[in-house]
Formats: sequence, C-alpha cells, structure tokens
Amino acid sequence: MNVINLSVDNIPCASWPIMLGQRRENGVTQVRLNYQPWIDEFGAGAILLFLKRYGDAVAYPVLLQTADGVAVWTVSELDTAVNGEGKAEYVFMVGDKREKSAVFSTFTAPDLGCAPGDPPDPYQTWVDDLTELGAETLQNAQDAAQSAEKAGEHAEAAETAKNAAQAAKAEAEGAREAAGQSAQTATAAATAADESAQAAKAWAVGERGGEPVAPGDPTYNNSSKHWADVAQQGAEESGFAWFDVDDETGQMVVTVTPNLAESVTFTVDENTGILEVVVNG
Repeated sequence: MNVINLSVDNIPCASWPIMLGQRRENGVTQVRLNYQPWIDEFGAGAILLFLKRYGDAVAYPVLLQTADGVAVWTVSELDTAVNGEGKAEYVFMVGDKREKSAVFSTFTAPDLGCAPGDPPDPYQTWVDDLTELGAETLQNAQDAAQSAEKAGEHAEAAETAKNAAQAAKAEAEGAREAAGQSAQTATAAATAADESAQAAKAWAVGERGGEPVAPGDPTYNNSSKHWADVAQQGAEESGFAWFDVDDETGQMVVTVTPNLAESVTFTVDENTGILEVVVNG
C-alpha cells in the first residue's frame, strides 16, 4: 500500500499534487493527516476532508477514520473515478469554530482499457458509508453499557467476600467509565454524521433539514440538482431529437420536440443511403 503522511503544519503547496493512483484504483493509497496540533490548540473536534475531482462543479466530503490525532483517508474507487488534477481541503470543527487547511492538489493518473461510464454519485456513497459507521459505533456503545451493568451486578453479588467485592467493584467502575466515554464518542460521531449528511444533501439536492436552503446558504443555486435542472431547461428550450427502434416493425423512429419540429428535417440521400439532418434557418 502507498502511504502518504501529512501534517496540518506541513500541507503540500498547490503546485505539488498528491498522487492518488490510477483511475478506478481502490484501497491502494492511504493519506494520513496528523491533526494533533489542532486538537492541542482548539480542543477535541471533528475532522473532515472535502475532495473536488477534475471536472466536478463542487467538492464532496470524504469518509475518514480517526484515532489518536491522525485522520486516515483510504482512497476509494469513487475518489479515483475521474483522472486528472483535483483539489482537496481539510476542515476541523469545534462547536461553531472551523479551522481549514491550505487547499492542496491531488492527481489521478489515467489507465488503459477501462470501460467508459459515469463515475458513481459521491454524495450518496459517502452518506451510506457514514451512516453504516455511525450505526456500528452506537452498537458498540450499547454493548459496552450492558457490560458495565452486568459488572455492577457481579460486584453487588460479591459483597459477602470483602476482597472479591473490592476487586469486582473496581472492575465495574472502570467498565462504567469506559462505557460513558464510548457513549460520548458515539453521540459526537452521530452528531457529526448528521451535520455532514445534511451538508452533503444540501450540495446534492439543495435541501437542508428537509427544507430548501436559504439564499444565504453557500449551496443556494449551487447544488448538483440546480445545475441539472438548468441543463434540462436549456435542452427543453433549445429543442432536441432522439432515435428509437420500434419493437414490432424493427424500424427506426425519430422523435423531435415541438419547438424544434419545424426547424429540423431528416432526409436520406438516395445515392449514398446516408441520413441527413437539415436545420432550417
């Protein structure tokens, strides 16, 4: 595996891109960021990474694994779906405070023989992954709480033997403390997951908390759905035609939108047999 080590004090400049691998590579490269300096300065918080692939209109959040002040980004097939130079930025959140890293460049190299096709939707993929991770974290917290409760029951049952009772009590207290910390971690993870999911949905469809985003929101008139609607409206206003094959007769059928029907005619050259499209001024 190719491991790239970064620190918030040593983010590469934009002219030196980080190599993510070849197009469609998955799980081959890891980018590890030491963000402990941010924790030391601002306290515990949530670390996010936003990636804007080559040709994308907006950036999307990348799922990170964090432990001991290090955020690990395992580069996925989604991140390398488009070859070319992209941009990335880390964001550290503590309450309403946000600390951002310098914007740095990424690069995905082209490959040979890959089948063409549109890359997968990064927003839904990220939300699905984060939702699954949040569910696992909450389940671990519940299991730890049940273990602490059972340890407490054993401690009470061992009161008749002084030495055994003291040992069991100490064990139960330690288990309770660990369970409390796990529950706090799970709550923070669930809150961060919900906020990040809301942000991802705002960038994707222009909604936050089930309501359309307000004019002051950065995603207002800048979501993927908005630009898709603009593109569709432009196509409908300009007019378009499409071809289909009749299943019963085997004949090719041409359908033209009404606003283009009087401007475009289709004829077949008798000499060459080629279908010609004529646009009437």
